[in-house]
Amino acid sequence: MVPAIEEAFFSSPGNAKFSNDREALYNATNDTGFHPKLDIAITAAFEKIDVEVKRIDQSGTTAVVVLLKKHGPNGDVAVKCAWCGDSRAVMAKNFEYGAGGLVDLSSDHKPEVPSEQARIERHYKDIHGDNSFKSREAVGRRGDGNDGSPKGASPGGTQRRGNLDVEVTIGHKDHHFDEDAGEGEDTFGEMKGPSRSKSVKGNGQDANSGSRISYVGFYKDTKTGQALSKERVFSSSGESHGVSRSIGDRGAARACVATPDFKNTILSASGGGRIVIASDGVWDCYSSQKAMATIKGVSKVDTAAKKMCVAAREKREYGGFSMDDISVIVVDVGKWKPSSGGEGKQPGGCSCVVQ
Repeated sequence: MVPAIEEAFFSSPGNAKFSNDREALYNATNDTGFHPKLDIAITAAFEKIDVEVKRIDQSGTTAVVVLLKKHGPNGDVAVKCAWCGDSRAVMAKNFEYGAGGLVDLSSDHKPEVPSEQARIERHYKDIHGDNSFKSREAVGRRGDGNDGSPKGASPGGTQRRGNLDVEVTIGHKDHHFDEDAGEGEDTFGEMKGPSRSKSVKGNGQDANSGSRISYVGFYKDTKTGQALSKERVFSSSGESHGVSRSIGDRGAARACVATPDFKNTILSASGGGRIVIASDGVWDCYSSQKAMATIKGVSKVDTAAKKMCVAAREKREYGGFSMDDISVIVVDVGKWKPSSGGEGKQPGGCSCVVQ
């Protein structure tokens, strides 16, 4: 990822001059501590790698990039986090692990997150028009026809996928659930894979040659209606994903983009801090605060990374979670403080552990 970011930055108009003049680049910063065009280069790198991964593999990944740079005369450290998906970066400012010291440098890109739902709606409206995709909240459980949708239409409804039902929460207004449809049938859009749903247009006509519609929904118990999963993005390819952004994932819906989000913060030179970057194998079973608590008082970064991996693995094995990739990177900026709960001081360092 870093070489791709460098390539995108130095190939940008006006930035080539910095390739042989790093001192000038060091001084060409804004209040974040970084060059104002760096975010553009990072975005281009994420999207380029997304294309490359899709070209050679059907699977995908998430990504977190944390950049550190000295900022100002006092030796403060500028921190920039760019991420895509549900891997996460967390920082313990001043090596304090309580609520006042912990800072989430990233926020998970999940389909149930309101900001991501709004982005998904905007994405499909840009493709299909402003009055196309609707959330359940936008038109209510059953439409009244005043918003341009068929009377009685709803963005919600039930899709049959294999032996499970899917409750639709965001979808195209013209492809709606028909309560009179036969068992295993719906009117929301053609789906490939183990589904008995049939594809029809909003007027009920057959649409096997028409567009295939993606949507957001969650699996539910057919009899009780109880949710069996969090919301997922269901693709016209027949696949579904629990993240709303990723790199690769060739079969994902078009709304599952590789565009990163950014967060900037300044780390005081007098306090320092510890940064943890980990995959969802950790965050699926631990909150940021509980995960960081597992390494409170651990001075060495390699020991801290291993300990968090072991804690997450045991939680997954004995806590009812399915096994998943567990990767942890621990970076100390400044010197670790004995006040964090341990003994002695250790210089700043970095360690990566993968299980």
